Amino acid sequence: MTGADFDTIEDVRAIRFSTSRPLRVNALLPTRFERNGKGAAIRASFSQADAWTRTEIPQSDYQLWTSDLRIAR
Repeated sequence: MTGADFDTIEDVRAIRFSTSRPLRVNALLPTRFERNGKGAAIRASFSQADAWTRTEIPQSDYQLWTSDLRIAR
């Protein structure tokens, strides 16, 4: 969805995603994004997200982050 590898942290923080319908988001993020702040910035870009769940992927340098996006009533 984005070129976060090549974007600055400021660019990543400026991105916003929203939906008019409930849906689940799965974000496959490299572990290095947790160290450089881009992981948190990407998750924060989904303001409608409930709590995020992290799933470690064995023998991989990636983590799967999952959240359900809710709709304001």
